[in-house]
Amino acid sequence: MENVIIESTYDNLNIAMSKYIVDNAKANILIIHGMIEHRMRYDDFAKYLNKHNYNVYTYDKRGHGESINDYIPHGYFSDLEGKDALLSDILDVIKYIKTENAKPLYLFAHSMGTIETRCFLQLNSHLVSKVVLSGAPNYQKGTKLGILLAKLLSLGDGAKKSSKLIYNLSLGKFANEIKDSETNLDWLSYNKENVKKYQKDPYCSFNFTNNGYLTLFTLVNQMHKPSLYLSTKENPILFIYGKEDPCTGYEKGINDSVNTLKKAGFNNISVSPFENMRHEIINEDAKEKVYEEVLKFYER
Repeated sequence: MENVIIESTYDNLNIAMSKYIVDNAKANILIIHGMIEHRMRYDDFAKYLNKHNYNVYTYDKRGHGESINDYIPHGYFSDLEGKDALLSDILDVIKYIKTENAKPLYLFAHSMGTIETRCFLQLNSHLVSKVVLSGAPNYQKGTKLGILLAKLLSLGDGAKKSSKLIYNLSLGKFANEIKDSETNLDWLSYNKENVKKYQKDPYCSFNFTNNGYLTLFTLVNQMHKPSLYLSTKENPILFIYGKEDPCTGYEKGINDSVNTLKKAGFNNISVSPFENMRHEIINEDAKEKVYEEVLKFYER
């Protein structure tokens, strides 16, 4: 594994990346992590894919992990348009990968990463071959109200501040879905050791700013509009999720996410639910089943 830095063309932010390169790779796989986490949480999964002859690239999205600076702290995206900054960064990372070699490019996106990916596919699906969407959040009717609230709270010097109200209306709801929970993060995983590691991880211990939530809600609103998917629609897409993951909206939410992409013209979509799993399915006790399902999809 090698760590590298690339410069964002959007605003010159240094983007921290890791690459896992093998000889005679079948394809390149780009992992796009979720909200309030970082690239190194996918180290074990990347090494598994390496063993099956895939190059793997991971990066810290802006405002996460090591992709921060004095202007872009944790949980914040841009002084301009956070949505555009995030999507521009994905394009920069893909361009970097394609300059390294001409292998096919596959995506693996988790949680918020799936929201960004769905928006990225609207204009750029021709740049990738296969897509896995893990723990994909579904569209919520209250998203537009969330955008309005986040805009109001971002006025003046509020953009880099955090709001407990927005947290309770978004992530806070997921904790309430888990009966007999021991922590407010039990919705992430049945694996208690995984939850403990997340709680102790310094790169997982920040809150989204009002700007961060505004960006998130704006992306959620955008991903739900079939008319915005203007690129080619030939990509095979696999949704994988834990059947007890509140973030996806459960089976009903997944079906809504699938139907949005079908309305947009994507017809090669498959869905694999996993019993007795919550949000972070590649960190559950039976994660090998998930690894194998993803590998099977990439090798079809």
